[in-house]
Amino acid sequence: FFYFSKPMYERFVTVFFTTDTANTLMRYYRKGYMCGLSSHFSSNGMILAIGILFFFETIRYQRTKGEKGHQLYVSYVCLLILLYALILSTKRSPFLAALAAIVITYIFSERKWIKKRVITVIVMSVLLGGIYFFLAGRIPGLSTLIDKSEKLSKSSAGILNGRLGLWRIA
Repeated sequence: FFYFSKPMYERFVTVFFTTDTANTLMRYYRKGYMCGLSSHFSSNGMILAIGILFFFETIRYQRTKGEKGHQLYVSYVCLLILLYALILSTKRSPFLAALAAIVITYIFSERKWIKKRVITVIVMSVLLGGIYFFLAGRIPGLSTLIDKSEKLSKSSAGILNGRLGLWRIA
């Protein structure tokens, strides 16, 4: 919601963060990076990823109990909103970790029809990837995740942003 309402985000930032942090967050906001509820992008990514996993499991639980209707639709909408917010946060690791957890849970939650579930995951991945790339040019901010990845891969630090060197030293 902050992404679509700059005045709301400015008000939130001025109330919850110090002046220096608020200025930094607004600078990133103008570049298209959504900070969210925390002043650190990684923390926001992890919070959103946990939310995605929570609503995915809520949907699984509701479906196993045979629930239909309003509650199930609310959970689907929450899941989509959190997914969109995680994409806007531009954090790749929590995004990929959440998707990996969902895929692994979906495939191995029941021992039946594992091959069918793998095929479903592949088809859904291709379909969702196509939808994402189709919408990325039409919805502002949706392409930020890809743009950020491209900028990092072309930078002198590389896509790992110096982490590879730290891992070698460790």
